[in-house]
Amino acid sequence: VGVEIQELTLLGGQDEYIDASSNADYVLACNYRSGYDENVLQVRWLRYGSPVYVWRASSNNPSVSEPLLGLVDTYPKNEPHNLHFTRLGYSLAGNYTCEVMTQDSSARASYDLHVVDVYPIPFEASVGILSEEGDDVPSADDVKYITDYEDEETEVHFENAKCTLVWSFRTPAIFPRPNITCGYFSLLSSEQRVVAGVLREHARPGRVGG
Repeated sequence: VGVEIQELTLLGGQDEYIDASSNADYVLACNYRSGYDENVLQVRWLRYGSPVYVWRASSNNPSVSEPLLGLVDTYPKNEPHNLHFTRLGYSLAGNYTCEVMTQDSSARASYDLHVVDVYPIPFEASVGILSEEGDDVPSADDVKYITDYEDEETEVHFENAKCTLVWSFRTPAIFPRPNITCGYFSLLSSEQRVVAGVLREHARPGRVGG
């Protein structure tokens, strides 16, 4: 039958990425299955194609190379073929490949590991309505609506055909920089909406914050 990798998973957190500010014990696990009489001799991890972690059945502890030196447990109590992260940082992000080898067969699978740094403070989004000269200036309640990350269905209602909409987005520092999307639509009836425009701010290197 040969050896088969069933799944690569990130364990320890609530999401499919590493939270750099978390105290969770993250493990990048390589779950495999081999034949009844086919012993696994070696599990090797590669990052962007370069070996960084090798576990051998004949050895008590794995060998670790840069850039994982000092960032993974070299004496894990359980499943030493997996990557047990001991220090969290942006440098852990990357494309990882698990390679499992037996005497007669081998298997490999890849996983894109993401590291996100988000402080536990809500972001703030606002929409401003600016009237053209000569129009009535909207009241303070109409000019701005502020929402936070917990309210995903926020809508801003106004009746002013000649106006300018101004979007703003404020957040604590986030890594990697997110893609910001905002938009607006025309309401033709109580059930029909027509998208009138969408604006996007594309991700750029570095952190974003307000």
